[in-house]
Amino acid sequence: MDNNTIINTEDNISRLNGIGGWLILVIIGLSATIIKGIYSLLNFYYPLYSKGTLQALSAPSNKYYSPLWGPVITFEAVSGCIFILLAMSALLLIFLKKKFLPKFMITLYLLNFIFSIIIYILTLQLPTIDGSTLVNSKGLINGVVTCSIWIPYFLRSERVKNTFIK
Repeated sequence: MDNNTIINTEDNISRLNGIGGWLILVIIGLSATIIKGIYSLLNFYYPLYSKGTLQALSAPSNKYYSPLWGPVITFEAVSGCIFILLAMSALLLIFLKKKFLPKFMITLYLLNFIFSIIIYILTLQLPTIDGSTLVNSKGLINGVVTCSIWIPYFLRSERVKNTFIK
């Protein structure tokens, strides 16, 4: 190996080190997950519980009655809380440059996709309201795209390998 190769390798390591590049998009995505999650909890799930909407949907006398309303909405709300906490943890791990972060992120992306599948399947079981469908495949598509891009990134990225070493 000649000196130029050693210098170029050292330049690449120093250049592809630290929080920058594509990791900025990961940070933006995690921040958006937190903001969107809190917004959903406050503006969708909290009113469902506090205004009696969930109780009304869960009453057998309601024409949209299903015994699954309560469990499905509760599962969505609880999983939303879990993902807010996981996203906050991921941000902390990023800024602390913890070696565990790549595995944590891969697990987070896979869990998000699995939860999306579960919610999709559960939502298929609910009655429709006013002929509109409650089922939205957007979460599934988002999960496939997210996993397809970010899991390989965390497995192969030189920046990730050089940054998360503590």
